Amino acid sequence: MPRPQGIPTKPQPTYLSDPEVIQAFVDGFAQGEPVLLSNQNLRTEPLFDSVQLMAKEEGLVATANLSQSPMTALGRSTSHYWESLRRAMAIQGFFPVAKSEWGQDYTFRYCEAPEDYELHCTTAREFWRACWSRGISAHAGIALDVLIWSQPRPNRREGWQSIRGIDCDTGQLVIKLLGGALDVQGSDLVVWVRRLSKRPSMTRTQRRAKPSVRGYLRLNS
Repeated sequence: MPRPQGIPTKPQPTYLSDPEVIQAFVDGFAQGEPVLLSNQNLRTEPLFDSVQLMAKEEGLVATANLSQSPMTALGRSTSHYWESLRRAMAIQGFFPVAKSEWGQDYTFRYCEAPEDYELHCTTAREFWRACWSRGISAHAGIALDVLIWSQPRPNRREGWQSIRGIDCDTGQLVIKLLGGALDVQGSDLVVWVRRLSKRPSMTRTQRRAKPSVRGYLRLNS
């Protein structure tokens, strides 16, 4: 039956899938412009200078800090939405660089591979296997073709660090760095880069490109 004249049709509500909500949350965080949205399972909530991603069934999934520089977000690895969160973060160049000491939370930071390196985010066990296949063991000397992201410590800056060797004992790994070491479980996530075997060709535009500053907020003077 045709609709009577003069009665407008109601627009159909736009339904966002869970991955779409998560990606919108991450995109807003990466751009410093939080979004407020929800579906039947997820919602975003502002909290002071941050925004939270909440799940109806399990509570807090992630918290994005919008005022800190460099920009960081905290994600719960035990969440049902963890893998979707990781994929959405990786699209924007953010990776889980450090695990909290009190639980299963990971801090996400923007990471960019150095020139001629490819970036990986794997378990520490998989990282150890990759190093072993490249001849990096407990006493391998300083390896330059594999670098690992390290959080700041006394007398050690944050960023890509050279590896001096790796000790592995009953699932516990000690990754020796210049000026310190990382103690991680085999199942912990680590972010690392591996030198490309063949240098890819670069366009003129790429050669002129400026270094990326994503992940840093412009601070008010």
